[in-house]
Amino acid sequence: MAKVLLVNPPLTRDEMFKRGAKAAGSILPPLGIAYIAAMLEKHGHFVRIIDGIAEGCTINDIISRLKGYDIVGLTAISTFAYRTKEVAKIIKEMDKDAIVLVGGAHANTIPYDMLKHPQFDFAVVGEAEYTFLEIADAFDAGKSIPNIKEEKNIGGLAFIDDDNTLVHTGARALTQNLDDIPIPARHLLPMHLYKTSEARANRQPSHSMMTSRGCPYPCTFCYQDLYGKTYRGHSPQRVVDEMEDLVKNHNAREIAFWDDHFTLKKERVLEICKLIKERGLDVPWSCVTRVDAVNPELLKEMASANCEFISYGVESGSERMLKVIKKMETKDSFRQGFKMTKEAGIKIRGYFMLGLYDETLEEMQQTIDFAKELDPDVAGFTIWVPFPGTTDYKRAVEDGTYSGVPYWETGIVPEFNFLESPVYVPKHVTKEQLIKMHKKAIRSFYLRPKYIFRQLREINGIDDMKRLYVGFKALMSN
Repeated sequence: MAKVLLVNPPLTRDEMFKRGAKAAGSILPPLGIAYIAAMLEKHGHFVRIIDGIAEGCTINDIISRLKGYDIVGLTAISTFAYRTKEVAKIIKEMDKDAIVLVGGAHANTIPYDMLKHPQFDFAVVGEAEYTFLEIADAFDAGKSIPNIKEEKNIGGLAFIDDDNTLVHTGARALTQNLDDIPIPARHLLPMHLYKTSEARANRQPSHSMMTSRGCPYPCTFCYQDLYGKTYRGHSPQRVVDEMEDLVKNHNAREIAFWDDHFTLKKERVLEICKLIKERGLDVPWSCVTRVDAVNPELLKEMASANCEFISYGVESGSERMLKVIKKMETKDSFRQGFKMTKEAGIKIRGYFMLGLYDETLEEMQQTIDFAKELDPDVAGFTIWVPFPGTTDYKRAVEDGTYSGVPYWETGIVPEFNFLESPVYVPKHVTKEQLIKMHKKAIRSFYLRPKYIFRQLREINGIDDMKRLYVGFKALMSN
């Protein structure tokens, strides 16, 4: 039995959130490492998780809990890869024999950025559940770090060899039957610390789920290398089983599905809705999808099964920009999709981005105007951050609009709904103009009399009052 520690690196609230995000930001569970933990436990290994983001703590706060493990896995996305490196360095200094792995989107895309630091033994490339399991089994069988590197028989790993060369052990096939992966080990997580933003949830605790992996669409701003373009979904029975677990064992009053594209397979969604009703599962839920993947009949069934909120990624109000980012949707398709969703009685969160690659100030204004025209119940305005591995990141580097030391090597990038300083600024736009436009988007959307009166009219209890209070605090902090 291997002793395994999985770590979501610590970030204080001040590091994680700026401006209005301090009031309205989400604290979401690291489901990726919870899936890994469940797989390891299923096969007899000892596992613990530290979620330093949920705890809102410093590195010093967790040092004593980093000791005594055979294997330590850390997650890294580009915005906090810097912190992952700091934590791994401390772990390796305390125990040079511990196997230290790094996974997550950043390590998956540019593993050398992590592995050039000697505190990391391996990077996990691709889906991680079986790779971690094989590492733990190898340790259990007496294999050392040099043995694993020499044998190269565990797929999905990258490492630096003795010649300072980046070595890949071969791609690991995507897991086709997601039901083979156990329900996330939420018993190892500080579930009482998580919350979905009041901008998306009406009740707390609102807990999170993933029901599928992969998205076949080519959006140029989106990172897809980890789960790939092949869509794979949990069975409807597994989805509803996990919903019941969240309600019975974790007191969920709402459930948020965070799949990239929940309604891609309509028959699967209809079966999920059928099972929810058959089991009498009376819990509101929300999802993320595309307007071209819904129709009135589907939306009616979703509403009847307690779907309360749908999030649509609109991104831009410029037809040119929608083509640049290969959204494969038009302004008219958004108008139609929003209309259908409202008629079904389902609330809408619209996602919009400002500062996209090659975007102009005029096009940003078109996005603000289009958000007000569509009039979702909630509008999220994000300042675009270029993630390595995406088409738009490559475009920005190639044309020189993004250059210099990469942001992940200089520090932490806060949650980017409310950045104080943009990571990327399109040509012909200044940082000051981009921040000013972002503040304008938020205030001009939420301070409309029409919007304010609608929110007041819909107050139906203490939960709604709390939600509006938090939203007001976020607005005033913007």
